[in-house]
Amino acid sequence: MSTSAPNRRPDSITMSDIAQRAGVSRPTVSIILNDRHETVGIAAETRERVLLAARELGYRRNALARAVKTGRSLTLGFLAGDADLEYSSRAFSGILDEADEKNYTVKRFRLYDRPEDQAIIERCSEHRLDGIIVNDTGLARNVELIRREFEGRGVPVVWLDPKGPQDWGVQVRPNDEGGMLEAVHHLVELGHKRIAFIGGIEGVGTGVPRLKGFQRGMEAAGLPTDLVRWTQWQSEKIELAVDDLLAEKSPPTAFMCGSDAMALGFLRRLHRRGKSVPQDTSVVGFGNLSRVDLADPSLSTVHVPYHSMGRSAVTEILSLLEDPGQAQNHKEVLYATNFIARESSGPAPTAS
Repeated sequence: MSTSAPNRRPDSITMSDIAQRAGVSRPTVSIILNDRHETVGIAAETRERVLLAARELGYRRNALARAVKTGRSLTLGFLAGDADLEYSSRAFSGILDEADEKNYTVKRFRLYDRPEDQAIIERCSEHRLDGIIVNDTGLARNVELIRREFEGRGVPVVWLDPKGPQDWGVQVRPNDEGGMLEAVHHLVELGHKRIAFIGGIEGVGTGVPRLKGFQRGMEAAGLPTDLVRWTQWQSEKIELAVDDLLAEKSPPTAFMCGSDAMALGFLRRLHRRGKSVPQDTSVVGFGNLSRVDLADPSLSTVHVPYHSMGRSAVTEILSLLEDPGQAQNHKEVLYATNFIARESSGPAPTAS
């Protein structure tokens, strides 16, 4: 096997050069470097030898030539609002990780849920993207614009944690209902009988499945479901919800919040009201975002695998590109959530 690298520019090194260096056939090199499914039949030692030869020779893929040959831009679009929210950032991180591994580039376009979104969606369609991942757009107008721009042109679309059900494209979403159900079971097992549900916006997005999970859990335990409040995700309304619920004739002994941020707001307000958590009342969040384990007390919550969902969105796009016929079939990919018990949830007060 030759050990000397050709004295040429890296982008001129061919797969034949690598095959000669590694002592394998050119088709084998092509399979390995392009991550094709046939790699399952290639020995790990052979794969490592090919990758080592490619590194030593300084091989670089010619993305433009590959795009011309395949008719693809090797670029995906990510349409999303609220770029500064952690769940969106985690999902985007998963998208980037999976895209990098599959040698794709991702372009991000921000939506604002305002009329100017139309121009953003139209600009997105001008980039010859191979596929689109859409996250966190609740406006029906935007959904129809995306459908008009991409479905008719055969561009695959994946809805990542959509705010509402979609009758086309692939949906990748967490099992919000199951996660809330598991959290309620946890509180019931601790002896709580008066449990409140506090959500964001009634009838929209996560409020729908999470409320349903709460109701299912309470009804299964034979407990009332009347303690429901909506806050529009606003901090002042979160504080009002705390005061309102504590003023009930039989106030709740546990608060099941629709997000971690909301739960942290409850912890702060309860502390200011002189309530001890979890001795006087328990608080549970949803999402398991960063640093909730450092709250005082640490926050019990439902873990949502946003990063894994982002990776899955890319996988689904690439699957549709390999088999466009799948796009005709509506598909939902449901990700499991799991409850994490920490210090903010404890046994119901004996007086209750």
